[in-house]
Amino acid sequence: MLNRTIMLKLTELQETVDTTKLPAYSSNMLISQEIPAAGYAGFHFPFYIYAIKKPPLNYFDMKKICFSALLLLMCFFSSQAQTKRALIIAIGDYPDFETNKWKAINSINDVDLIKNALLKQKFPETNISTLTDAAATKEGIENAFKKLVSDAGPGDVVVIHISSHGQQLEDDNENEESDGLDEAIVPYGAVYSMDKSIFNKVSAGYYRDDQFGEMVTQLRNRLGSKGDLLVSIDACHSGSGTRGNVALARGNNAPMVSSNFAKKKLPEKDEAGVFKENTRTKLNISNSSSYVVLSGAQAQELNFECLDDQNRAVGSLSYAFSKAISNLSGKITYRTLFAQIEDVMREKAPKQKPVLEGDGIDRELFGGKYVRQEPYITINPAQSTSKLIALNGGTVSGCSPGSIVAFYASGTANPASATPLAKGTISDATNFTSKVKLDTENTDLLKKQFGHLSLRLSTETGKLSWGLIL
Repeated sequence: MLNRTIMLKLTELQETVDTTKLPAYSSNMLISQEIPAAGYAGFHFPFYIYAIKKPPLNYFDMKKICFSALLLLMCFFSSQAQTKRALIIAIGDYPDFETNKWKAINSINDVDLIKNALLKQKFPETNISTLTDAAATKEGIENAFKKLVSDAGPGDVVVIHISSHGQQLEDDNENEESDGLDEAIVPYGAVYSMDKSIFNKVSAGYYRDDQFGEMVTQLRNRLGSKGDLLVSIDACHSGSGTRGNVALARGNNAPMVSSNFAKKKLPEKDEAGVFKENTRTKLNISNSSSYVVLSGAQAQELNFECLDDQNRAVGSLSYAFSKAISNLSGKITYRTLFAQIEDVMREKAPKQKPVLEGDGIDRELFGGKYVRQEPYITINPAQSTSKLIALNGGTVSGCSPGSIVAFYASGTANPASATPLAKGTISDATNFTSKVKLDTENTDLLKKQFGHLSLRLSTETGKLSWGLIL
């Protein structure tokens, strides 16, 4: 009786509770009563019963009970906060080059870049899963995606980042690709061979774009219309390029095909991108999340590595993504985020053109649940002296010649009321680097206890003030 009465509409609350059939409850006793609700069966919602006693409750008493229960229900549903989740896959320590023909790359260095960028965006560390090197076999990748789909819920924000070699393979679904080729992730242990007689055997070790697309479709259905999905792929699938003179290229082998492949298809360039395959799972058009894909290079291009602020070799897209995410300000859509990524990559990887695609590119980043960042710049100790400080930030970051810079101690919340460790003026700058000539020689800024120095930026009256983060 109580269960049914709680769920009645207010206009129907003409019934009262027959307390002769209920145990003797004291007034204001807390009860946990199961309330059936679509999609939430099995939850127990606590609520207060204010006056279960004889004589029977009147209409207004019951109205109070129902109103209290509804408030608690509303509080419960509103507390089901949007959860941020991420999966980072990085494969670089490929085994047995003589047999498998995949050279080692520096994908493992991308993990910290991406993870730290996401932590700044309030992704819980426990919700950031990583799959690296020997664990990232084809089966390992498949299982990681399945777990991500299983863990995700309606309204969640999900980021998938992949750093690896990429490879083109003969399409195993006839007529789906305009050039007859699938794009694929190169898992740990995959074998590259141009022997067409063993194509079916070796190609089975790759993770194709249609397999990836199947997982993405399942994930979008799981997230629902209020969810967000961002995929970034720091790999390439080129068969037309050669190794760069300076940087490693991620994927530069010719396409793998069988003896039945129609050679006339090969020259045609397919720039349609990923997830264009027909998947087994049908997309729930009315209740599926938007998706956005960032690719480090077009399908016919090489994807080069670059050096990060600590002179480590990293993926160029991974570096640009981490920089862009760490400098968010104002209203950010995926399109504007991509524009910032392009700016960084023009300097770091000018031979390749990143790609943005998806149906959510004009949607606000993470459904609007992103954290605006105070821009920061790092010091380059290797190129700095006690008189001239080199910064890993230039005109793109607002570091223009003549700007006045002040260095503050770690944890300084308000530079205007704090004493700077040093001051100087930017003497020259490129798009992404600059040099500060100190007013007074200072050796403390480069001491080891300061580690890699980061600087927090604010603009006041045309000048720059910097706060030091150790």
